[in-house]
Amino acid sequence: MPSTPIIAPPIARIRPRTAGSSCCRGSRATVSAEALDPVRTRPRGSVADAADPRAPSSVAVPGFLTAASGGAGYVSAAPVAVAAERLAARRLQRRNDALLAALGAERKSLPLGLGWDGSGAALHARLTQQPEYYFARAEAALWQDASEDLREWIGPRAGLIEFGFGRGSQARPLLDRLEEPRAIELIDLAGDGMRRDAPRLGAERRGLRVRAQSLDPQTALATPPAQLRRSGLMLGGAIGDQPPELARASLRGIARLVGPGGLVLVTVDLKKDPALIEAAHNDGAGLAAAFGLNRLRQINREFGGGFPVDRFRHLAFYEPVEGRIESHLVATAALRAGVADRTIDFAAGETIHAASTYLYLPAEFRRLADQAGFEALDARLDPEGKVALFALRAR
Repeated sequence: MPSTPIIAPPIARIRPRTAGSSCCRGSRATVSAEALDPVRTRPRGSVADAADPRAPSSVAVPGFLTAASGGAGYVSAAPVAVAAERLAARRLQRRNDALLAALGAERKSLPLGLGWDGSGAALHARLTQQPEYYFARAEAALWQDASEDLREWIGPRAGLIEFGFGRGSQARPLLDRLEEPRAIELIDLAGDGMRRDAPRLGAERRGLRVRAQSLDPQTALATPPAQLRRSGLMLGGAIGDQPPELARASLRGIARLVGPGGLVLVTVDLKKDPALIEAAHNDGAGLAAAFGLNRLRQINREFGGGFPVDRFRHLAFYEPVEGRIESHLVATAALRAGVADRTIDFAAGETIHAASTYLYLPAEFRRLADQAGFEALDARLDPEGKVALFALRAR
């Protein structure tokens, strides 16, 4: 059946798409949404600070995007091995500092991007196949509907720049629909899921040059050369991984990167019946819970943690005032955990705010994009009105 078209200003082309837990409420009474926001408890200078409006907003796409066709596969992100080692050490220290600060706050939380290690990525891939997880199916329907327009918007032999927050690349369905894409730069604004995924993406797609980097927020880098048409991507609902004020700042940086007239494609999880949203984060197979608990396992593996994972449980609920789904890890008893040389005490029932995903109404996201320097060329919903695809042009 036909979907509800998005109301847009006269400049936009609107294409309506046609079809071809009770326990958490008790916890919410004692958990402040603002206090538990991982972004608000993150210290300055952490890796996730890349999208902070106070941090440098320009990001680099190195010159490989201008390379002639013929090269294929993954390109190492580091031009000099020593520089790469120093960058990795600096990144690891910032991740450690961010984690300790977040867990040491009055309202415990986790930094943005944690959880997308190899185990977490595999769990999430399985989660997207569950009947409760609507986003992947809705996004796939949007790609199918927009196939012809995608080739027109992006053009042949394009250079692409994908942004994310710890996940791997979400661009594979899009790449399948483009004409000879030449190169893709994967930029991780939190975590390093893009860098882990880059070799696999390069091996899958011969003729596509793939490069990845985790953005260093302390480095302001040059605007990329213009020999290739380049388009920005923020897919898989990644725009919702940040609160609106930081999402706006990220979009501003992307607008400067692609330049006036540059195209950016964004898929957005829309506000809807809270029961549907909560079901997607509390699936019957328990994969969302396993993904959440894997964050503690990652801390134990990578940060010298000593969390008793079996003494925590997953909790996810929709917070209507903030317009976000919150994921928490709840201590089932009073306990003590260690990270590095720190000891962290938990009261029974105390939570770690592990992550938030922000949802938008179509008009809300259009307004946010406008404030970030974009106009909407096209906007459409999937047939059930759960997810939107926005084609944005930088002014």
